[in-house]
Amino acid sequence: MTNVWQAPPSRPLLHITRFHPELWVVEGPAELSIDDGGGLVVDALAGGATVWYKPDIFTGDILLQLKLMPIPPVGKNNLNFIFHATEAGGGDILNSSAKRAGHYPEYHQFPNYIFTFVGPKPGEGHTRMRKNPGFELMAEDMNCHAELGREYKIDIAVRQGHIQAAIDGVLIHDVTDTAPLAGGRIALRTWQTKLVWKELYVGAL
Repeated sequence: MTNVWQAPPSRPLLHITRFHPELWVVEGPAELSIDDGGGLVVDALAGGATVWYKPDIFTGDILLQLKLMPIPPVGKNNLNFIFHATEAGGGDILNSSAKRAGHYPEYHQFPNYIFTFVGPKPGEGHTRMRKNPGFELMAEDMNCHAELGREYKIDIAVRQGHIQAAIDGVLIHDVTDTAPLAGGRIALRTWQTKLVWKELYVGAL
């Protein structure tokens, strides 16, 4: 039975449909550009990369909504999102940005949640929710995969440790963290993928 997702009401904090490269901090071998529709093109075919939103830090209960599409050439169709990220002592994670090179294990060392959605081969892939530090698996679904050239709408709601994630209106993950993270920075994460980030919304719940 399909679990239909209905996003909860939220108060808008951020809504981007036309992106600007200067708003982002890139860690790893990625090139940013803007397509004709105002979307942020992230070319990370050369390896792993993380793209942090620079202006604001988001705390408390929030709703995240993204529209992402992996585009040619064929890559790993790797669509991930980091949220509630801080340094170990609670400081701004961008203070240590220069120390990171975009390698995935680097992001397992400090507090954050990471949603992953991948499709490295046709018909193969998965989605997971993890908590760091420690790379703790909170939830996974091995029956869905990201496809080249398909646009996805991803919703993530965080309410007092209750985390729900939906893909294209279908609830995929529904978990509760008994020791929830309080908030922090948000970032797109990808690997060997070229994609277009078409929309970002952040709302207070």
